[in-house]
Amino acid sequence: EDKRPRFRAAMTPSEAAEFILESLYGGRLTPKELRPAPFGAAPGFRFEVSYVTRDGIRREALVAGAIVQNRLHAIVYDGTALHHFARYRGEAERVIDSVKFP
Repeated sequence: EDKRPRFRAAMTPSEAAEFILESLYGGRLTPKELRPAPFGAAPGFRFEVSYVTRDGIRREALVAGAIVQNRLHAIVYDGTALHHFARYRGEAERVIDSVKFP
């Protein structure tokens, strides 16, 4: 039986967050600060996650997305908590802010 998560256009932001986390991280993470946020001109959501890899490296991730025309659109920015996440977060925010839908 296929255990992969399935996307549904009627998902709530909370369900979409769980879908993204399950798809990318195997569902072992809990979203922090899940909140409504514009994504392009669409009503969307944002959240963050923190986790430690098997090698003991702490990482942070920022997720922004929306369901537009029955499709999930998301940007995930993930980096090491010690250095890369904070250093390049501004660039990731600019990418998120640049989203436009036709």
